[in-house]
Amino acid sequence: MSRQPSDVVLNIKKLIGKQFDDCWVQGMRKRVHFSIVEGGRGEACVQIHGVRFSPVEIASVIFAKLKDVVLMYQFHHELKAVISVPIFFSEQQREAILLAANKAGLTVLQLIDEPTAAALSRATIKEGTIVVFDMGAGSYTVSVLGVSGTNIEVKSQSADPIVGGDQFDDIVLYYFITQIRNFHQVDIRSDKYAMMLLAEAAEQAKVELSTQHEVTISVS
Repeated sequence: MSRQPSDVVLNIKKLIGKQFDDCWVQGMRKRVHFSIVEGGRGEACVQIHGVRFSPVEIASVIFAKLKDVVLMYQFHHELKAVISVPIFFSEQQREAILLAANKAGLTVLQLIDEPTAAALSRATIKEGTIVVFDMGAGSYTVSVLGVSGTNIEVKSQSADPIVGGDQFDDIVLYYFITQIRNFHQVDIRSDKYAMMLLAEAAEQAKVELSTQHEVTISVS
């Protein structure tokens, strides 16, 4: 990761198809270290070294990198893809994903919802009803799917687009901030570099606590 926090763009999918004045976008601006600015048509964009990029442009770079990685092991020049998207994505957001993929040179066969993709990955399930719990970085969905052979139907769903792994990271991060302030009388929240290091440590601690009862954090 870059040592300049403002150069690192995270979770760009959350900004896809969003307007700058969206209340969720304004909340995200307070939590991230990179700059979220308003685009020419009121859309949410990111700014790096004074240059403005749309979420579609950033996403297309990611798709292009994935395409290059896959084609390293293939002997053809065209890559056809099926892309999964959050089930709560609007039509505008889905169109933005398609645009980003097309800019990257992908031939998109279909967009499918993430719970459907999860069900398709479980080839052993041929018939019946399944429940898919999907906890992502910034969203949480529960979907009830009916499976009959190769046909998958979404029967019911519930989603929270603002609860996910990032929120767990934030809880751990602010626990660290509080402990540092209480024991050392230092508030590091204005130091973006220190906050980046601490955020990395918080995420790693979360991962390690999945299999351990306690972890030791060291940031230098």
